[in-house]
Amino acid sequence: MSLLKDSLLYNVENEQSNPKLADFIRMAFQGDIGTQPEGELAKHLCVMDLVDVYQTGGDYIIKNPSSLLAEKTIRIESISPHGDFIDDFESRELTLGELVSKGEVIIGSGLIYSKTDDEVPQETQVRVLTASNMSLRTGRLEFGSKMIHLREDYPIASNYTVQESDIIICTSSGSLRHLGKVSWASQNYTGLLIGGFLSLIRAKDRRLGLAIYYRLMSKQFRDFVFSKKGQNINNLKMSEVQKVQICIPKDLDSFCKRVDEICK
Repeated sequence: MSLLKDSLLYNVENEQSNPKLADFIRMAFQGDIGTQPEGELAKHLCVMDLVDVYQTGGDYIIKNPSSLLAEKTIRIESISPHGDFIDDFESRELTLGELVSKGEVIIGSGLIYSKTDDEVPQETQVRVLTASNMSLRTGRLEFGSKMIHLREDYPIASNYTVQESDIIICTSSGSLRHLGKVSWASQNYTGLLIGGFLSLIRAKDRRLGLAIYYRLMSKQFRDFVFSKKGQNINNLKMSEVQKVQICIPKDLDSFCKRVDEICK
């Protein structure tokens, strides 16, 4: 109850001077759409007549209000096994989208295949990587879990194949903790493809890729991930990830040297 009282969702004590989300919904059902939210709530809620929405042509998205409670009910922290030492370096702000537009980074979506025509019950040389093969604790790929195998003659495209220095990110999960988790490919993997609920981030410069990898594990990025809390399944759209401002060390050589020292 205390969490609800502190949130913007419901007016527990019915304070008329401090209306919250539920109050505005009630007023809208009663035909009152003239009152606009103020303060912190105004950052998350806009009250408009449907006709005005069509006329302005804006992009108004109905967001799940449970995301507003995420930072109050769940402890958000870095998933880097070595902590956020990346924050110790002088950085520059950029987005993955900017790196993609410059040709410095490639982002690929997961593989879509037919479970009836392509998936086979026996082991083959064509394997599909899933989120269960990504360790949240270490950030590494692990193959102890059950693997999905496809027919031997399945056509393999390089944009789906895991290569050395690739970053694999989980884009859909029933567990908010596992959403957005990343793994670093330490080698080339023959016939290993990324599955449908994963995406691949591939930097031309290994040093840049390593910096992106550690930034995606940091609390800074995890704050963004936890804002994507859904009702049942949590989803992370790579189109949105590409727009997020992230801090990348200016001196990539020094950063990679620190990584080598830490990971010895």
